Amino acid sequence: MLVPELNEEAQRDYLALRDLIIHHHGGWLDVERLQKLRDLCRSMAGASHDAGYREKLRAIESYGIDLFSESAHKKWERKPMAGTDFLRLLMLNELQDCRDLLLAHSLPGAGRARNQLAR
Repeated sequence: MLVPELNEEAQRDYLALRDLIIHHHGGWLDVERLQKLRDLCRSMAGASHDAGYREKLRAIESYGIDLFSESAHKKWERKPMAGTDFLRLLMLNELQDCRDLLLAHSLPGAGRARNQLAR
């Protein structure tokens, strides 16, 4: 069985957010990167009304606030991992969960199955 693809806009936003997290390490006040992260999270939020999905995007944004700050990332330090690396790992995990939720919601019959579970 083929795995369904995300719609084009959701796929573009997912890849852009993933690239931002991977290629911009943070650890200093970076207002431009933080705004880009916020914009991408807001754009991705339009792809689903699922509360869990949106909560994960809020977590990514919250982690991003600390990542792109002058010093808030330091509270996330875990030996031997820098706080910035730990935050980026958390963000990538949340982002992957978002992608998985979007894919699950796009499977044929997913809406019917959700409706049956809600009863």
